[in-house]
Amino acid sequence: MNTNVLIKNNKLLFKKWFYNIKQSEIEDYKIAIEDRVHYILETIAKENNLKLEYWYVDGAAEGEVGNIDVDSEFLSLVIKYRPEPKTILYKYKKEKIELKWGFPTKWIWNDFEDELVAGLQRK
Repeated sequence: MNTNVLIKNNKLLFKKWFYNIKQSEIEDYKIAIEDRVHYILETIAKENNLKLEYWYVDGAAEGEVGNIDVDSEFLSLVIKYRPEPKTILYKYKKEKIELKWGFPTKWIWNDFEDELVAGLQRK
């Protein structure tokens, strides 16, 4: 089964399937999720004329990404962009969301590009 399709299509299906796979396969799927997070952050950077330097989950061990909490509504991360932005505001419905420190977790599972571009608060 193609991991990227599984991740993007259905979070619940992925979680049920994930908990039934062999321990030896877990690292492959962790890497797929990390790759997706990296892609999302690269896209945010590109849309704001920034360069993504690095990212990790707060509290991660030195040189590690850390454990990504896919159950949260917003994925909070430590992110370094260059140049350092004052803010990256994204408007979703009537709510303004700061993307400087993360993004809505649903973007891991869904196509997000059009939503991101439409919601960015341009200066």
